[in-house]
Formats: sequence, structure tokens, C-alpha cells
Amino acid sequence: MAPDRADVDARKIAFAQGVMAEAQAIEIIERLAEDDIPVIPWKGVLFRRTLYDDPAERPLTDLDLVAPAADFERAADVLERIGYVSERTARARFGFAAVFERGFIREGFLPVELHRALATGHGATELTRRIFDEGRPAAGIFPQPNVHAPTPEQTLVGLALHFREHGLQMLPYQFDDVRRLLIRLRPDLGHTARLAGEVGALLPLALLLEAAGETEASRRLVLAAPLRWRRATILALTRLGDGGFEPILPGSGTRNGDRLWRLLLHLALARDSFMESARSQAMHGAFLARELAIGRRKKGR
Repeated sequence: MAPDRADVDARKIAFAQGVMAEAQAIEIIERLAEDDIPVIPWKGVLFRRTLYDDPAERPLTDLDLVAPAADFERAADVLERIGYVSERTARARFGFAAVFERGFIREGFLPVELHRALATGHGATELTRRIFDEGRPAAGIFPQPNVHAPTPEQTLVGLALHFREHGLQMLPYQFDDVRRLLIRLRPDLGHTARLAGEVGALLPLALLLEAAGETEASRRLVLAAPLRWRRATILALTRLGDGGFEPILPGSGTRNGDRLWRLLLHLALARDSFMESARSQAMHGAFLARELAIGRRKKGR
């Protein structure tokens, strides 16, 4: 059966848009290289080269690039010199306020989001510092010498931090990124678990894998984690009163699913060892105590 003409046209358009986005990203990276500014291509910019064979397979709504904090203003100046206009703003995504460091627009091109880290929070800052410090060459992915490519393990943990930043929600194609990453790049889950624990991302990563349908990978990740991080994560992922490892996810059919999902989010934040504010940690801890008390009273009826 011949493909529908509309589907063929849509695929051609998507392919052309993908090629144009690639050219746009390369132009920016090369201009940054001229000023000796390191850069991490992030999310769609990176995944189109590492996870997808066809540019039409991975939609792009913007370009995410990460520059070291010390070079951030110089990177912003480079973008402005080549015709981008800066927009310092925050915009709501999925009902949560998602703040990118600085946005840039240019007529006829995709918006560019310039970041100091892979996501917000101390954990993401620490992970980003490690990627830049390790200086892993990106030969075979990007030929430009200023590109720093995260390892598969760092990429997975970075996605978990991004997942948490957006209130434990992602778009369908972003979950596809996670599944493809596991299949194509085969991250070492033991190393990933240790790294996630060090930057406060073990629980968000376990939840991300569950949400992407990778239940076995989530289980293996948690069991590979050092004991001090494993206990709290297994407790959060297991129904109170049940003996098995049974994750609680939205749409699971439980009447209190939304409340339990919020509980997991607050637990993920309260357990973050890199959290800036003790007051914030106390706030999330108080929420957890209140919710668990409600759960115990209901169970005792």
C-alpha cells in the first residue's frame, strides 16, 4: 500500500526543518569555537546525532546549549553578534514555571535557549561542572573542538534532573529519547546509580525510567545504588503495606494517585542533598510528614 501523500509531504517538511536546525546549531557552535567558548549541546541538539538516524524522527522546538558559568556572558554576546535578540524571561511549561537562563530569537530560525547547567539546582550545576572538567571529546558526534559531550550515564542523570525540574512531566518524544538512549548507548546502570545518588537524582531517575515504560531498568538502577540512597528510594517506590516493589505512577487506577504522585515529587526534592535552602528542605519534609500521617489514618480505618 502506497504511503498517504499528506504523510509523505509532512515527512519531507520535517526532514527539511531538521536539516535547517542542524545547520543553525552548527553555525552557533562554530562561532562559539572562534571565541574559545566550550559548549554542551543538550537534549534535541545532542539526541538527533546520537539517538536518531533521520532528523525528521526527533522534533525540535528550540535549541538548547549549555555554556560554562564563567563564559556565559561571552556566549550570549556571540549570539547577539550573529543576529539573535536576547529575551530574559521565564515561561510556564506543563503548569510549572520553567526558567531558562536566557532565550534568544532570530527571524526565520528556531529559538535558542542558553543555559549555565543542564537543569536548575545544585545537582545539575555539579553534573555540568563534571562534564566540562572531564573534557570528553565529541569526535564522531560533533567535529568542533569546543564541544563537550556527556557520557551516556551523565546524559541519563541530566534528563532525570530536567524531569524533576518540570514537575516529573515530559512530552512523549522525550520519553522516546530515554528508551532509545538505553538501547543505543547502553549506559552502565551501576555507574549511573552512583552518579545519580551523588547529585540527588536517584529517585527522579527511577521515576523517569518507570514513566518511560522501562520498569526493569528502574528496578536494576535502584538495586545497583549504594545502600544509603537505595533505602529511601525503594520506600518511595513501594506501596505502604505491600511486600513487592510496586511503583506508584499516575493513571495507575488508585483513587489517591495524584496525592501520591505529589508526595513522590516532594520526596525527590526533600532528599536532594544539593538543595540550596534548609528552609525549602524543611518545607518539603513537612509536606511529606503531613501526607504520610493522612495515609496512616486512612489505613487504620
